[in-house]
Amino acid sequence: MGLKLPDSWNRSFSTILSCSIALLLCQIVTIQAYEPPQSISYSELEYPNNGTVSEQPPPAAVAVSAGNGTSRADRLLNIFTIVKFPNEACWTGDALRAGVCYTQRECRERGGTPSGHCATGFGVCCVFARTCGQSTKENCTYFTSPREARYVPHQGPVMNCQLQVYKGGWDVCQLRLDFLHFDLGPPDPWSGQCNKDAFLVTGSAYSPPVICGKNTGQHMYIDLGGHNYGPITLTVTTSGYHKDPGWDIKITQVRCCDRAPDGCLQYHYGVSGVLKSFNFDGWDQHLANQWYTICVRMEAGFCAIKYEECDPEKGTFRISRDDKKAQTDGDCLNPKKAGSSDHILIPCGTTDGNKIQSGKKKGVPCANRFCGTIFCSLDKKAKAPCPVESHTKPFTVRVCFDDDEYSKKETENVGFCLRYTQLPCSSHK
Repeated sequence: MGLKLPDSWNRSFSTILSCSIALLLCQIVTIQAYEPPQSISYSELEYPNNGTVSEQPPPAAVAVSAGNGTSRADRLLNIFTIVKFPNEACWTGDALRAGVCYTQRECRERGGTPSGHCATGFGVCCVFARTCGQSTKENCTYFTSPREARYVPHQGPVMNCQLQVYKGGWDVCQLRLDFLHFDLGPPDPWSGQCNKDAFLVTGSAYSPPVICGKNTGQHMYIDLGGHNYGPITLTVTTSGYHKDPGWDIKITQVRCCDRAPDGCLQYHYGVSGVLKSFNFDGWDQHLANQWYTICVRMEAGFCAIKYEECDPEKGTFRISRDDKKAQTDGDCLNPKKAGSSDHILIPCGTTDGNKIQSGKKKGVPCANRFCGTIFCSLDKKAKAPCPVESHTKPFTVRVCFDDDEYSKKETENVGFCLRYTQLPCSSHK
């Protein structure tokens, strides 16, 4: 004769067993019902169906409840709802700050700061900010200047600030650095070198040029390489020369399917926009030793591109200074004429859209190198404004500034500011 348990014990045991089975089946149903792509991370939130949380999942989320509530078994299973939502970009109340949508717990564990809600209240917009001596693998991280720094009396702060950035996933191929605020000391007025304050990137497949001065609004793409999981190091050094240096750099991890073309340090979108050399806004001296390519994405329905100087009256194109002259091609490589070999390269630039330009000697083709103080493809009797068209694809501007800026003709070289406009295919000649 077996041991007979009281009826109340049997009911309790039955209830516990049913709940355990319900939880197990709930997890199984969740896994079978939704399998997110591995290249996109998702957050999972579990909560009881007791009306304490909105039961309407976000548009991009999937809510899974075990059972349909019609039978006794289904009612036992329908205890928890599990919501999954993608960890996508979200916006905070700050116009200059974006975050990533996580659960509040995930945000805290990743070292972020919640700033507003996302996924219809199921997630928080998590903002990641890092400063000197730290590291990150989070998408949309902000590298900011420290609030406290060692000051030199009657001068500015002295810093050697580094941030290490790791890949956030196997499908990340590039970093995009957006300089939301960038104000360091200017280059040396004679050499153009950043020998006092500097920003540099190391550890990448291609090292971008060292920059300094004023670069708010500029950006860079950093190539990580296919299998490079080592850190990319962002370094800012200041010597006390500039009294109030500061920076705020947004770091976006770019997936391989969204990457900029190979060799493009800058990649611009849109039918029109502005291209500037680094430290152009400092209005004192363009930087030395700058070798990089600016690319413009060719938009659908457009087959050519036109460049114009931003403000000819203010002299917004000054490279290898030679008073009131436009210089092209061979002259830009002749220090006796141009003062140095600094120039920009636009493939087959023409003023009238023809490869053999009017005003040029018979048989002389379009220009490729541009320097001087007037931006124009005609170096004889050139007058600003003088638009330059290029029908060569892809649309690129190659910056070629050497490391020798000691010529007297170069002391007022501010670099360039060019406006670009893409031309419809119907205007293609």
